[in-house]
Amino acid sequence: MSTSDVKIKLLTYNVWSNEHVAVYRRMQSISDLIASHDPDIIFLQEVTCYIKDIIRRSPWWRQYREFTRPAPGLILLTKLHKVDPRHIDPGPAWLRPPPTPEGFLSAFLDSERGSTDTNGVEHDCRLYLVCCDHRLHVATCSPEPTQSAIRSVDRINRAHEYLGHFGKCSISDHNVVLAGDMNWDDDLDGPFPIPVGSGWVDAWCELRGGDGAGGWTYDSVANPMLRGFKPGRTRPDRFLCKLRDFDLDSIRMVGTEAIPGVTYYDDKGDVLPVLPSHRFGLLLTISPKQA
Repeated sequence: MSTSDVKIKLLTYNVWSNEHVAVYRRMQSISDLIASHDPDIIFLQEVTCYIKDIIRRSPWWRQYREFTRPAPGLILLTKLHKVDPRHIDPGPAWLRPPPTPEGFLSAFLDSERGSTDTNGVEHDCRLYLVCCDHRLHVATCSPEPTQSAIRSVDRINRAHEYLGHFGKCSISDHNVVLAGDMNWDDDLDGPFPIPVGSGWVDAWCELRGGDGAGGWTYDSVANPMLRGFKPGRTRPDRFLCKLRDFDLDSIRMVGTEAIPGVTYYDDKGDVLPVLPSHRFGLLLTISPKQA
C-alpha cells in the first residue's frame, strides 16, 4: 500500500451526559455509528460512568487504546497501534502529557514504535503509520460552559490557552489535531481566535469554505429532539488542525438521523423523536502529503 492509499479517520462526538433521555438506546446508536465509520481516533466528551459502561460493551471497544480524564468526562480512543489487546502496556511511553489546561486531554501518537507480546513477537503499527512515519499529537477538550456574553473573555482566553499549549510540549508541534467541544458561539464570541500565520486551520471552514455556515453541531432546527431547549444554531464542536505532513481530505456530520422507534416525552408532555445526542458528531479524514 502506498501513502496515496492511506486515509486516517478521526471522529469527535459530544455524547450528551443527560441520562434521562433514552440514554441506553442513544449510546447504542452512537456505538453503531462508530462501528459503521470505523474511525482510527475517537474523541468523546460528556461521558459519564454509566455512559462509558454502555459504550465499552461494544465489540469494537477492544480494538482501541483508551485514555480518560473523568472530569469533565473526556475519553480519547486510538487504534493507531494495532496490537493484541491482551498485551497492551498499561503505561505506554508515547503518552507524555505535559501540564495541560483545565478540561483538556492530550496524547502523542508515535508512529515509530510497535509493541512486543510476551513471546517476543513484535506487532507492527498499522500500515499507514509505517508509510507516513510521522508523529501525531491529538487532544480533545470540553470546558465548563459559560453562557453569558460577559463570559466571552473567559472563552477567548481559554481558546488562546488551548492553542498555546502545544507550543509548550517537549516534541515538535508540526502535526497537531485538537478536536472536541470548544463551547464556542460565533455570535457571542466572534471568530475563533486562530493566530494569523500560525498554521492552524478550522477544518470545516478550510474544507467547506466560508465562515463555517452549515457546520452547526448544535442545531435546534435540524435536531427535533431539542424542541424546548435553547433555540439556535452554533458550532461548539470543531476540528482545529496544524498539519505539516498531512492533508485535510473531507469532513462531514454524523448522527443527524432520529433513532427508529425511539421517542421521549418533554416537559410539556409532547412526544419527541430521539437522536443519538443533542449535538451532531464530526468525522474528519486526513491523509499523508505526497512527496
